[in-house]
Amino acid sequence: MDAADKQELFAWLEESLKALVDGNPVSAAVVGINDKGETLTGYFHADAQAKAIFAYNINADAMLDVVLNNIEMVRDALDELDED
Repeated sequence: MDAADKQELFAWLEESLKALVDGNPVSAAVVGINDKGETLTGYFHADAQAKAIFAYNINADAMLDVVLNNIEMVRDALDELDED
């Protein structure tokens, strides 16, 4: 990671942590992928239920990204269903 990427990451982390702390969290998680492709996770007061909630929300974000990135294909498929 070059200096510009680190600066961008630090700015994002600062903004994200401020928003998190302002929301009065009871638990928190940090997730990242390093340059070797390994997933790094850290948790603060997160039991199994909190981790499951974190995972569900990350999965929902990913699914929304998939839909938004493929919205034209989805529309075409819906149009084909209407034509049948």
